[in-house]
Amino acid sequence: MRTRTREKKKELPLYLVVILIAFAVIGFSSLVFYYITFLPVPYSVEPLKERFLVALQLEDMLYREHDMVVVEKEGTMIYREPEEGAEEIREARGDMLYRKMEEKEDWMKIRRRDGLVEGWIKSEFVRIIES
Repeated sequence: MRTRTREKKKELPLYLVVILIAFAVIGFSSLVFYYITFLPVPYSVEPLKERFLVALQLEDMLYREHDMVVVEKEGTMIYREPEEGAEEIREARGDMLYRKMEEKEDWMKIRRRDGLVEGWIKSEFVRIIES
C-alpha cells in the first residue's frame, strides 16, 4: 500500500508580498511618468501632457521663488497662528525641508513641500537655506 505524503505549499511571507506590490506600483508609476514627459503621445492625450508639464514647472518655480528652511531644534511645534497660545498643528521634523511663506515679528510661516502642513513656527528654531 502506498502512502501519499502531502506537500505543504510554500507561501511568501506577507511583508515580501507587500514589498513586491510596492515595487510594481513604483515601477509602473515611473513608466507612466517617463511616457508622459519624454515620449510622443497620441493627439487626444497631448493637452493632458501639456497641463501635467506646466504643473510640474509651476511647482518648481514656486519653490525657487521662496527660501527653504530647515528646523534646527527637534520637537519644535508648528502653530496655527503666530502666538504661543495658538492651536498646535504638529511637531516639526528636523529632517524635512519647509518653504518659508512669510515672516511676522519673530515668527515664520512655513509650508511643507507636499503642502499638507502649513503653520507658524518661532524664527529662532529654523535656519534659512538660501535659494
